[in-house]
Amino acid sequence: MADKPFSHAGIIRFKGQLMTVVPHQGPCYRCVFKEMPPKDAVPTCKQAGVIGAMGGIIGSLQALEAVKYITGVGDLLVGRLLTFDGLKGEFHTIKLPPRGEGCAVCSDHPTITKLIDYEQAQCEWKPGQK
Repeated sequence: MADKPFSHAGIIRFKGQLMTVVPHQGPCYRCVFKEMPPKDAVPTCKQAGVIGAMGGIIGSLQALEAVKYITGVGDLLVGRLLTFDGLKGEFHTIKLPPRGEGCAVCSDHPTITKLIDYEQAQCEWKPGQK
């Protein structure tokens, strides 16, 4: 909604995913993830576990996307979702739907025009906590 590019990444256990959103150049976040999952449908990192090395791998790829965007070199992950399976050591690229087709945010007739604060479970880890 603010017309700002960003890189989305997520990890859980041994799996990770990454995509880059550049407004008006590819699908927006809502084009890809049309509906929020129901509350508590997605486990928190505390419930499911996060492998630190996965954060390093996916975080490094996310930083690389930022460098490519800032420098204007290479092919960004616009319109593509990169997934990584750490157990198999496999990367896959998934083509995303086109921008705007029926999207509640970026179509010609959006139905979501302001930010919504969805209630979702959050990690509750605090430094020093085991």
